[in-house]
Amino acid sequence: MQNRDRSRMSAATLAAGLLAASLLAGPAAAQPLKIRKNIACLDDREVANFEHAVTILKQRDQEDKRSWDYWVAVHGDFDIAHCLHGNELIFPWHRSMLYHFEKLLQAADPPRTSNVTLPYWDLSAVPSGDHGYPRAYEKPGSTLSVCHLLGQAQPCGRETYSKPLRPPYSGNELRQILGLGNWPDFGGRVPGKGRLELGPHDFIHGVYVNGLMGAVPTAAADPVFYALHAELDRLWADWQQRNPGKDPVQLDKPKWNGQIWEELKPPLDTARSVLKISDLGYAYGPADCGRGEKMAEAPRAVNEDLPQGGTVTTFPFKLPAAGRDQLRLVLGSVPVDAPSTRVFVFLHPANQPYKPGDQHFADAYLAANVTLWQSSTGKHPHAAAAHPAASDLDVVLFPPQSSLLAAAAPQSDWVITMVVTAAARARHGTLAAGPGLKFSRASLQLGSGGTPVDVALTPARKKEGR
Repeated sequence: MQNRDRSRMSAATLAAGLLAASLLAGPAAAQPLKIRKNIACLDDREVANFEHAVTILKQRDQEDKRSWDYWVAVHGDFDIAHCLHGNELIFPWHRSMLYHFEKLLQAADPPRTSNVTLPYWDLSAVPSGDHGYPRAYEKPGSTLSVCHLLGQAQPCGRETYSKPLRPPYSGNELRQILGLGNWPDFGGRVPGKGRLELGPHDFIHGVYVNGLMGAVPTAAADPVFYALHAELDRLWADWQQRNPGKDPVQLDKPKWNGQIWEELKPPLDTARSVLKISDLGYAYGPADCGRGEKMAEAPRAVNEDLPQGGTVTTFPFKLPAAGRDQLRLVLGSVPVDAPSTRVFVFLHPANQPYKPGDQHFADAYLAANVTLWQSSTGKHPHAAAAHPAASDLDVVLFPPQSSLLAAAAPQSDWVITMVVTAAARARHGTLAAGPGLKFSRASLQLGSGGTPVDVALTPARKKEGR
């Protein structure tokens, strides 16, 4: 956590900042909605105004609650805000954070910045820049290409990629995630991660971007942080339209913890208060920039690279007759303070053994590819919102061979092969071997009804990667 001398904060400073910026007034739903656009759709003037607002926030003293650095701490300092991860409230919390931060950008230098909004990064599109990111975040000399932390500019340490570039994330997997029909699977549990967190959130933070984005205390120092979370918020808003009324369980408790929320409340400090983005005064623009063009299906995404090593654990089982409409792998009591890891889950017939690094095997049997960005030590005693020391890993499987699975004979022999690697990508592009996951139990749950079939899984083989 950042070291900051809170004794320096005078009563006047505590009363200034965001309060003076009228953030306590809450959203004004009667006003025209401001549009958050795809960063690739912004014209030169819109990019310049966005850069201007960001520059002003970066120039302010880090103790000023209107400063860029202070909002790095809002995300990364547990005393100031206690960000939520590994919990069903992750996306409501970040929606609230983005709303307040966007208001600071708009108030930075009106009228020039009055209509600035947070652009989103379309993860399923081929990046417009030369190194794996939208062009605006790669432009030399731009404040969007430079991180800022503890009062000064810092190298972001982002991973870089060479042309030909591929999308940061699989569009097909995003569609599968958006097709999940309940909040625990999509958004998370109490505690536990849903597929939106296990998928694009954790992968982009801990693998694709890495650097300062790869650790909670420094993640928001990188301007790309806001583009990523605007995209995740957009995906949640899309999912909400498809699934009205399917909300988190904890709509009113716990309220957001920490100093900043004590000063900002009552508006927008619970999940219920941020459910409707129209009430917050914004909407999302189309990814195609309103041109009405059919988006071409992008090639295989970077996150589908196959593990070349890692810890391989196999779980043989008999396929039940019923419940094949949905499958999930459940691992009990996975520690949250373990190193960040990537987990590849293959679901395949016993007579088709796992073939490491084989693309044809992966195309037929890779059912899940998730990242566990271990964002908490589990040791922060913040009452109801404290991060647990361990939580269940519940992964919905998307087997590419669904027709083969549906036609398989009852009680036929199948295998789940789980390959665990280190999350950080080596500079030459391969995935390093990593430690296996610790868990107390394993099971395969089949069926999407109220009483799914539960098949206990016993590891038959565990091979440490090299």
